[in-house]
Amino acid sequence: MFHQNFASKAPLSFLHFERYLLLLMRIPNEYTSFKHWSEGGACLLEVIEVLKKDYGIHLFMGIGGVFQDAMQVKESYSQARKARRKPPVHSIHIRFYEDLTKQEQLQKAIQYIEDHYDEQLTISDVAKYINFSATHFSRLFKKETGRNFVDYVAFTRIIKSLPYLRKYDYTIEKISFICGFNTPNYFSLTFKKYVGISPTDYRNTQEILFK
Repeated sequence: MFHQNFASKAPLSFLHFERYLLLLMRIPNEYTSFKHWSEGGACLLEVIEVLKKDYGIHLFMGIGGVFQDAMQVKESYSQARKARRKPPVHSIHIRFYEDLTKQEQLQKAIQYIEDHYDEQLTISDVAKYINFSATHFSRLFKKETGRNFVDYVAFTRIIKSLPYLRKYDYTIEKISFICGFNTPNYFSLTFKKYVGISPTDYRNTQEILFK
């Protein structure tokens, strides 16, 4: 599907690295970021949608930076992997490294959220941790992450729940409690809202590993 959709637009190849499949693409010279290449982005979303609709394959991709030197592939991969572990700005299926905030205090706040995701976090708690007013923090957080505080925390909890759904035989109730959700029902509704399928359906999918 990738080769078919990008055949006339950009040369691409695939590499197996650890348990992931890396997609390497040479985008048109006039673009310094895949994110700014609207035609490429539309093609990528089309591939993702067809794979999901016709084959039941859900792709969750991180996209790193564009580098001129082939020796920097590892750096781009590292960026892509980091992006994939963060809440997306727009689409859950595509997350760009360049969307991650470079603001030092917000990075500190995000790390605090990831360290305390299983607690009852409030925006005031996190703002106080980095010595910001709640109002200023709320405004800056939305600007830098593309999501409001409540959505970001909920999405972080969902990401943290994935290994429990995939690797452990815990009940949905127990996982929701471990990951900081008030009720199993709220966990399930939030999971489906963001991921598109329920926690149980996600658990029943088979992860594609490349070894």
